[in-house]
Amino acid sequence: TRSFRDALNRIARYKRLTGPQEIRIVERGKECAVEFEWLLAERAEPPTLIDMCFAWTVAIGRRGTGRGIIPLRVELRRPEANRRLYEKHFGCPVKFGARHNKLFFRVEDISQPFVTHNPDLLELVAPQLEAELRQQLADKSLKEQVTGILKRLLAGQKPRLEDAALELHISARTLQRRLLEEGITFHSLVEEAREPVLARADRHCLSAGIRRSQLLYPCISQMGGNVSRRVAIGALSKRCLTQKASQPACGLP
Repeated sequence: TRSFRDALNRIARYKRLTGPQEIRIVERGKECAVEFEWLLAERAEPPTLIDMCFAWTVAIGRRGTGRGIIPLRVELRRPEANRRLYEKHFGCPVKFGARHNKLFFRVEDISQPFVTHNPDLLELVAPQLEAELRQQLADKSLKEQVTGILKRLLAGQKPRLEDAALELHISARTLQRRLLEEGITFHSLVEEAREPVLARADRHCLSAGIRRSQLLYPCISQMGGNVSRRVAIGALSKRCLTQKASQPACGLP
């Protein structure tokens, strides 16, 4: 691959071929967050697994660029333990008790070129991986494909029809037409993809001893009283997901 960024994106794309795991890469401002998620997991992933994934990611960047890339920071959900060991290994601040397990890099670091870039090898391997990925997608209905893409996009941005079409390697107009032919709207798929987010928000609120319905009316009032229930639930859920369970309120500020 040409750069660390390109390597991360390719790994995230083709990782789907090996199992129900996602690697989410989100660039915001001057930093880039890398997050691993196991889609079929029924419990929190073991800390050792997160450690291995983060160390592996850093090693790829260092070996590929030939530079001692140092992450911007590491965020871990677990309680604090062995801080000095982690900060020595990664060479950056480590935050424990975070909302998510995430590894952050500077944008200028992930933009570094790979000295190991081999275009001939990439040209040989990439078509086969793309063919396998297309076959995997072909085994799913269009609705399943788009919903899966939207769930990934919801992790870091507002999903657009153009973004989903880009993932499917078709034009936005073609995707719109195919959805309409099946009697489906893009908006309905976005709402369906959001349901797991709402469910997780419920669990976060309940862990804090708060039911979402208890906060829904104040949420609507604080938003001016003229919003739909769905919009209010979305705003409330986002707040719940970004608050620690120990905090007393999941409502809007």
